Amino acid sequence: MTGEGIVVKSNDNIATVRIKRSSACGHDCGECNLCKNPDIEVDILNPIGAKIGDRVKIGTDTRKVMLSAFVLYMLPIVGAFVLYGVLGSLNISAKIAVVSEIVWFALWFVYVRHFSKHKVTMSRAIEIVEG
Repeated sequence: MTGEGIVVKSNDNIATVRIKRSSACGHDCGECNLCKNPDIEVDILNPIGAKIGDRVKIGTDTRKVMLSAFVLYMLPIVGAFVLYGVLGSLNISAKIAVVSEIVWFALWFVYVRHFSKHKVTMSRAIEIVEG
């Protein structure tokens, strides 16, 4: 997966790049004002030495994106089914099972929020784009 953005900060081997967000609906994000911030900033590896103001092409390994999506969306559902099966085999009451599922999803949400704060860098600058 590739994209383009403008370097807004550069430290050592990490650069912060501002990328224009593409919309899920296929329109310009400024058209309907549903997107509060049409630009996003991401930290990327900077092996090419891009400097502030450079337009860069960035790339991400598609396997890493797919794995991250699986962890974010599918793992909590799989975990909920496993928890349901374990609680069912232990003859736990339905009320306790429901509370346990709610606690599971709450803990998962806290984990994901904590993990996302650690700015995991999956992308890297590939080349500086002229123009």
